[in-house]
Amino acid sequence: MKKIAAVSVLFLILLCSCASGPEPVPAFSVTAGGLEVHFIDVGQGDCILLKNADSSVLIDAGSDEESDKVLSYLRSAGIATLTVAVGTHPHEDHIGSLDEVIDAFSPETVVMPKVSANTKAFENVLDAVSAQNKKIKAAKTGLVLEVGELSLSFLSPPQDSGFDNLNDYSAVISVTYAGKTFLFCGDAERPAEERMLEGGQNVKCDVLKVGHHGSSTSTTGEFLKAAAPQYAVISVGAKNSFGHPAKAVLRRLSDAGAEVYRTDRNGDIVFTVSPEGRLEVRLKKGEQNAA
Repeated sequence: MKKIAAVSVLFLILLCSCASGPEPVPAFSVTAGGLEVHFIDVGQGDCILLKNADSSVLIDAGSDEESDKVLSYLRSAGIATLTVAVGTHPHEDHIGSLDEVIDAFSPETVVMPKVSANTKAFENVLDAVSAQNKKIKAAKTGLVLEVGELSLSFLSPPQDSGFDNLNDYSAVISVTYAGKTFLFCGDAERPAEERMLEGGQNVKCDVLKVGHHGSSTSTTGEFLKAAAPQYAVISVGAKNSFGHPAKAVLRRLSDAGAEVYRTDRNGDIVFTVSPEGRLEVRLKKGEQNAA
């Protein structure tokens, strides 16, 4: 109990209520001012890098066992320091390597939802933030971060959420650049999706990072209809024990006309957006497409 209390107290102090794996695919160079969105293959977990000419954002960092891959990938992508690091929610497959990322790339801003967990992974992140004398900015509905030419709009979690499941506290982030919108859903499940729709949040997107690794508890028909993505990306481990992605979710995505990419099959997946709005996807395993 003392350990739980100590972790919770440290988190409250840090939280600002104001608002060797496979070799990584090389970073793709884009026209100055363009945007790269890297869905990094970290097995059964999430790790996404947004890279612009003058800024970089990391959304989640995979599990602790993927730290070598994550650090190597970021260096290969030319990252020296991060502008923003987001832990969508305190599950190990999302924040397990975040402490090492913070140590190595000293992000200017660290964002996490105002919810705690009694785990070593969560405690390590708090320690890493504290060691750099930083505070954690609370991820919540309505938060907008201007990051260079990018605007990160947080659609969830609501301040008065009261969710029972930690997944539903996931930071859900919408990013638009040159008329193309990416929606990153963390592990948000049906209750969080319903709250976003009921609250009138704009979830429409060109590229959807499918919630909770394609679990049947996420990506409901109603949410998918509102999002109407052209592309969907599922970050998932090969032959995982959870049965992700669910067949029902794959059917819903297919019925919605979304082109689906999966890290378990395609490896690292990189979308690029030119200043003129040309959207391309490049795969470690597979062919390049453009729209």
